[in-house]
Amino acid sequence: MQHLKEDIQKKEFHNTYLLYGEEEYLVHFYRDKLKETILDGADEMNYSYFQGGSIDLLEVKEIAQTLPFFQEHRLIVMEDSKLCKNANDFADVIESVPNSTIFVFVEKEVNKRTKLYKYIQKNGIAVELNAMSDQETSIDKAQIDICCGGSQKPLSAPPGLTMVSVSETARKAMHERKTPIASFYANLLTFETYYEDMHFPHTQPISDIYGLRAALEDVERDTNRFWRHKVIAKAVRQTLSEAGVKLYLEDGYASTVTAFYVPDGLTDKQIMDEMLEKHHIIISGSLGDLKGKLMRIGHMGNNANVTDVKNTLSALTQVLQAHDIPVKEDMGEAFVRCIEEME
Repeated sequence: MQHLKEDIQKKEFHNTYLLYGEEEYLVHFYRDKLKETILDGADEMNYSYFQGGSIDLLEVKEIAQTLPFFQEHRLIVMEDSKLCKNANDFADVIESVPNSTIFVFVEKEVNKRTKLYKYIQKNGIAVELNAMSDQETSIDKAQIDICCGGSQKPLSAPPGLTMVSVSETARKAMHERKTPIASFYANLLTFETYYEDMHFPHTQPISDIYGLRAALEDVERDTNRFWRHKVIAKAVRQTLSEAGVKLYLEDGYASTVTAFYVPDGLTDKQIMDEMLEKHHIIISGSLGDLKGKLMRIGHMGNNANVTDVKNTLSALTQVLQAHDIPVKEDMGEAFVRCIEEME
């Protein structure tokens, strides 16, 4: 993801991009961002879009071999082509076209064993966009070689720890490197046998580890965890929408957080300050380009419960009404009704 953002920011592009995953909003967001940046505000003379599994690849090849008109790049977007899922030789086509041609593949599913996927991994940028923190995901089934997770957020343990899962494929690649890993602290092999050898290379944050253990025991006991997150998130979105509060997303929601636009006549700081000072509840603003425009309500981990979310929405109702923002009823009470109807 970081490399993709850097390419967009610096306007220095690879010849091939692959965007895939279940987070459809983010997939389309970065597809459109690449298009906007690569074409650099020009018309679409040097832009081609193909969709579906029956794309005429000869036509694509012919277009790809054509130099751009009065521009630096020619852009070809291929959506749901299944070229990264099924066996084919399209990687050879990419290698044969001018460097001025850029391909962006937008796919729902990929097979990481295909020639094209491996080509993109080596020569381009492949980004999987999933909101994984709130849903059940098989790391092996998803073919994720290295997966990192934080101890906070939905786990509700103290922040400060990172869990790392390493596949056998990734472990083998580390051992078979031709050059040594140029780091001690960032070398995962340093930790490979720490448990068997009873030797940890750093001072252990014992209290954080105990906290993580307790949090994981809670997770194990919570058999309805994923269902609870999804129901509460859906009820929050429905409550805000029916109250006239505009949500940021139209689809592709996560079950851990809901973002909404700051109502006209208020600032995000006013809302956050009054929520904290008058109701002792913390909600967040946004970051980057959306700073000052959005508010976020987190409903994840131990906070994903009816009582806490009800109190948060009731407090938000009072803050908005105090500034003459029209909210027809207590959103906390409306939220509880939504939950009861869903159950």
